[in-house]
Amino acid sequence: MDKLGWDQSRLAREVDCTQGAIWQILDGRVRRSRLLPDIADALGVSLDYLKGRTDDPAQSAAPRAKAEPPPKTILLGVALPSERLLRGMFEGLLQIAGVTDDVDERAATLARLLPGALEQAAIRSADSRRHRTPGQRQTAARSHS
Repeated sequence: MDKLGWDQSRLAREVDCTQGAIWQILDGRVRRSRLLPDIADALGVSLDYLKGRTDDPAQSAAPRAKAEPPPKTILLGVALPSERLLRGMFEGLLQIAGVTDDVDERAATLARLLPGALEQAAIRSADSRRHRTPGQRQTAARSHS
């Protein structure tokens, strides 16, 4: 604004807002304003410069890596195949993984344990949702939507 010789009122006119809105942004009372892209355009600077991500008014900062979103939990009723079919599936997976010793025994153990392990995982998931505080439930609901 100083380089252009503008005051808050002039900038407000340029971006079609009130001088009070500009004052709140400059005073730090508003950190995420929908006006920031318009203000950056009016001043001829990058949005990253306006947000303090770069010292060069013409340059945008390097893109920030986005955080991986939390996994979504979906509870479904699953009909598992017979233990015999699960055993065959695990035998194939073990062979693909390069396991060569005791494939039959390992596959049988995995086929026998899978249904119980899935049931326990579902119980733990339900218990963790039930024991959350109201604030934790709201946060979890927002992250899963």
